[in-house]
Amino acid sequence: MSLSTNASEPHPVILFSTVPNEDVGKKLARGGTLSTLQMWKFKSNTYEKSSMLGLVESKLVACVNIVPKITSIYWWDNAVQEDSELLLIMKTRSHLVPNVTDYVKVNHPYDVPEVVSFKVEDGNPDYLKWITDSTPAK
Repeated sequence: MSLSTNASEPHPVILFSTVPNEDVGKKLARGGTLSTLQMWKFKSNTYEKSSMLGLVESKLVACVNIVPKITSIYWWDNAVQEDSELLLIMKTRSHLVPNVTDYVKVNHPYDVPEVVSFKVEDGNPDYLKWITDSTPAK
């Protein structure tokens, strides 16, 4: 079943981001305050904002899935790195992607957090409507 939308209506999108642990993933999704110890543990010098509104509570996304126990192997600081991370799968409207990206960049402990998006072309129409109903229009 193809997704048919009005050309002026923003398309639903799925965004992905990785986080160092479940606490950070839940704080980004739900909002809350990270303690000084947690901020220090993850990157105290770049992660100074202690209070977050939360991606879901602020309606930047309709839903965040937190997928545990992924292994990332990547090039950083002139060497191959390997880390255990979690994957966040976020559902929102296409026009909110820049806002979600900015939110993650401000509230994420990494210097260069991963945020990539994919346009949803097909799916359960009721679910896709729920995404658009749960997030603000332009």
